[in-house]
Amino acid sequence: MMLKTCIVGAGPSGLYFAKYLKSSPRIAKPVIFERLAEPFGLLRFGVAPDRPAIRNSVSKFESLDCHMILNTLVGTDVTIEDLLNEFDRVVLACGAQEAVKLDIQPPLHARGIFDAIDLVRWYNSFPDLNKELCHYFKNLDPDPTIAIIGAGNVALDVARILTTPPQALESTSINRQVLQELRRLCIRRVHVIGRGEWVHAKFTSGELRKVVQSRDIRALLDPRDYIRGQAVASKGVPIVKSRLSGLYSELSARSLTQTDSRPVIHLSFGKRLCQIIGHSNHLELIFNPSGSESNSTGTDRNSSGAGETRLRASLLLTSLGMRQDPIAASLASCIDNRRVFGCGWLATGGQGDLSSAIAQARQLAAIIHDNLDQFEPTGTR
Repeated sequence: MMLKTCIVGAGPSGLYFAKYLKSSPRIAKPVIFERLAEPFGLLRFGVAPDRPAIRNSVSKFESLDCHMILNTLVGTDVTIEDLLNEFDRVVLACGAQEAVKLDIQPPLHARGIFDAIDLVRWYNSFPDLNKELCHYFKNLDPDPTIAIIGAGNVALDVARILTTPPQALESTSINRQVLQELRRLCIRRVHVIGRGEWVHAKFTSGELRKVVQSRDIRALLDPRDYIRGQAVASKGVPIVKSRLSGLYSELSARSLTQTDSRPVIHLSFGKRLCQIIGHSNHLELIFNPSGSESNSTGTDRNSSGAGETRLRASLLLTSLGMRQDPIAASLASCIDNRRVFGCGWLATGGQGDLSSAIAQARQLAAIIHDNLDQFEPTGTR
């Protein structure tokens, strides 16, 4: 009897798992269920359009020997019980679809607060768009100041796309509507703000280096932020973080000059958003040092105002990570590591980059292959 395997999710984790599932006379061609009308997940809808090498990696899956069922949401159109009745192994690789929200409640009347992933999906032509974001973006006045809360690769990607000269994006796959809006807006200032110090940021060296070395963008870091981060680093941080110190040092040594007309990405660290004040045409963002606390309404418990900073922004994007939606969470509860396995963001709670997803997919495929002698074919239990 042949081992029958199905994979839920045709994103990078699911596809790499299918690729690494070693061919064997005892393993049937895997079946992949995908909720969207096309495969590739984050490789198609999550990678910045100016990263063609990563986006074009989908070509390695064109000859993948599998059967794909699109437009099918497991958990709604098909149940996990249906899959277990049909397949010997079920690998859940459906990712983390929901954005993590701010831990403070903005005023009800405050407009212009969105998840950064919604903008990513728009400029990558994702089929299910946040129409409110699209409408708000199209009605922004030219030369807006944009704030991004978060210190991961998504935040840096978004900041880079927003400040890259539109003509440099014309040859990419960016959504043409978004490109038209970027031409109109002429965005000159984007602030990327992290709660932790720079040693805690999740930027990979490649993403940070792309911004630091850009000829079209000027990235800056307040020297005081760099010094605070160095103090933390001196207490011991992973070596991979210490290798980034040179890049942050270079950023902190730069100054904003009137003769440099390039758009600017301001990196800020050690700042906690504690209050949002909504005005008719902008937001006022109030930050305190990360060591202070806030109450449930998002206002500072310490009213002294020491260390408080304020930023006026036309648009606030939050990039605080991803988590499972209710359907994915329900599926994840079925993981037993005997017949049902998790892979990628569904298994890690939205943690890890593409390289870690690939490594996990390879490891899981090897485990299943190495334990072929232990499986009972469906229908014999």
